[in-house]
Amino acid sequence: MKPLGGKKQLNPSQAMVSKIPVKDGKSKTVSIMSYGFNPYLSEKSQYLGGYYAVIESIAKLVSVGSDLNKIRLSFQEYYEKMDNEKAWAKPLKSLLGAFEVTNFFKIPPIGGKDSMSGSFEELKVPPTLISFAVTHEDIENIKSNDLKAKGKLGIIKAHTKKMEALI
Repeated sequence: MKPLGGKKQLNPSQAMVSKIPVKDGKSKTVSIMSYGFNPYLSEKSQYLGGYYAVIESIAKLVSVGSDLNKIRLSFQEYYEKMDNEKAWAKPLKSLLGAFEVTNFFKIPPIGGKDSMSGSFEELKVPPTLISFAVTHEDIENIKSNDLKAKGKLGIIKAHTKKMEALI
C-alpha cells in the first residue's frame, strides 16, 4: 500500500503494508505495522496516554483488514530523569493504562525499549509510551482507506465480542 492514496495522492495510509518477499513465485502475504501515541493526551494523563496508544495502534491495523487475534505489540518509552516520586509515577501510570488494554485483548507486548532518562539540563521530555502494532495478513484481506468510486465509501463492518465489550 502506498503511503498516500486517493486520486490526488493526499490521503495518508493508517498503516504500513508491504509484501513479504519470496525467492520463487509471488507472495500473497503482507506485513502490516502501525503506531499509536498522542503527546497532548500523554502530557495531561499518562494513564490515558498509554491506554489510547495501544487502542490506536490496534485500531489502525484492524482498519486495513488485519485479524485482531494475530496482532503483536511492542512499546517504546521515554520519560524524564527518575529523581523524585512524581517522576516515577509517570511511567507506572502509562504502563498501567497500556496493561489494561493488552490484558483485555489478550495481546501482551513481546518486547520494547525504554529510554528512561530523557532530561537535559532544565529540559524534560514529555511522558511518552508509543505502541507499535505488527502482524501479517493475506493480501486479499487488505483494505485501503481511500474512496473506491463515486458513491462508495468502503466502510468495513467488523463486529467481535471483544469490540462489543468496549462499547
